[in-house]
Amino acid sequence: MNAYSKLIAVLAAVSVAASATTSRPGTGIGAEDHPETRATYGFHVELGDLLTSMQRFGAARQAYAEAVKSDRAMGWLPVEGLRRIANAYYFEGDYQSAATTLAELAEEAGSLKNTEAQVWALADAAWLAGLAGDEHEMISFRRQLNRLCLSDDSLSALHNAVNNSLMADFSVFAPHLPSW
Repeated sequence: MNAYSKLIAVLAAVSVAASATTSRPGTGIGAEDHPETRATYGFHVELGDLLTSMQRFGAARQAYAEAVKSDRAMGWLPVEGLRRIANAYYFEGDYQSAATTLAELAEEAGSLKNTEAQVWALADAAWLAGLAGDEHEMISFRRQLNRLCLSDDSLSALHNAVNNSLMADFSVFAPHLPSW
């Protein structure tokens, strides 16, 4: 067994052990109810993280896409998986694809009524569209963000935090963080 195969086997074992008692945030469903799905999810995230650290971004995105499939199969919003896919694009310098991935997350979050995830995904997509030099798309994401936040008074503090981050130093997007 070569070193790579051993590492994959160790990651699989660690993922199974780590995911055995982990609950998905905001779902009310514990991994103990679906251990195989959680183990599969954990394995793909760990594999993607390993591949990202090796700068094998295409393969990392494929691993993260499997984690996204797992989340969706369970009816969960795939925040971590889609953000990691966006991170892999970001690290490659493909800001347009990263923005598109986060726009997909924003749309899915909106359909599942997860407004906070939708707000942050739109803000990050706007920032990345700006990095990509697509001012039209950046403005479009910012308008969507403003409409969303202005439609709900409870989002005013979040909206202010996002806008302050975007205007101050464009530090909203944090590629080193898997999720918010």
